[in-house]
Formats: sequence, structure tokens, C-alpha cells
Amino acid sequence: EKGQVQAAKNILDALINEIKAQGEKHIAQSAASTFIADAQTLKESL
Repeated sequence: EKGQVQAAKNILDALINEIKAQGEKHIAQSAASTFIADAQTLKESL
């Protein structure tokens, strides 16, 4: 289970990095902020 939790955290980190990389190019800043906050909340809950 510990390995699965770390894998999930790594995936969420990758998601956060991808959202940041997209910036305002393809994602509205307000949506990007919401996605990042949600991903961070999910990470903290693991």
C-alpha cells in the first residue's frame, strides 16, 4: 500500500507540473488554480 500511495502522489505532482506548464496557454488561470488546489488537497489526504 505504501508504494501505491507514493505512486499516487507522484502522479498528482506530475499533474500539478503539467497544469503549471500549460499556464494560460490552454487553461484559464482560475481553472488552473482550482485544479492545483484540488490536486494538493488529494495529495495531503493520502
